[in-house]
Amino acid sequence: MEKRNIVVFIEDNFYAKYVACKLIEYKKIYEIYYDFNNFEKNISNNKYHTIIFDSTNNKEQNIVRINIILKYQNDARIIIIDENNYYNYPSNNHLFVIKDKLQLDSILTDLHNDYPIHMSNFVFNKKYQLLLDIENKLAIFHNKKLILSLSQFIILKKLVSNPNTIFSIKDLYYELYPKEYNNDNISYYSITSIIKILRRKINFDCIKTIRGKGYMWN
Repeated sequence: MEKRNIVVFIEDNFYAKYVACKLIEYKKIYEIYYDFNNFEKNISNNKYHTIIFDSTNNKEQNIVRINIILKYQNDARIIIIDENNYYNYPSNNHLFVIKDKLQLDSILTDLHNDYPIHMSNFVFNKKYQLLLDIENKLAIFHNKKLILSLSQFIILKKLVSNPNTIFSIKDLYYELYPKEYNNDNISYYSITSIIKILRRKINFDCIKTIRGKGYMWN
């Protein structure tokens, strides 16, 4: 049986269109289904390189569907979107579970480049729909790539990775320039400038000023 490239089963029509556009951009051969009619027939009669499956809704039906995928596609790369933690997934080197659709953007990039998928390289903040891809120094905000300098990304990562933790301007400065730790004759203007840029690009309220103490991811 000929192995096809990518199949996508996703019920959110808006996001399905986004995935389709991304796959077209990457010139990937794919099939995409906006509903789950003839699901078992499609899975059992074809062999796929990658299966992207949205299991966010319809808990009972989707547990059955996931078992069908595992039964017929045991050598495919399986990416399951499960925002509600419905299912206790078996250990499988080919199976990846993501908790939010925003992570799919970086995964599609990995598929495009044939990179291995490393789920531990992501930091996600659901409140602001912000995803950080640590390895690639990439920030995605509401499904769009944020254009950030390396310094801006480092400060953003420090704050997002430690929500509700206060960092002084000195703390953030030394995050960028650790060798300057014992130098008291420095200006911290660069940090306040970075904070202003991040607020403008994401949301003003995302970084809270704690008067006399520093900044905190809100």
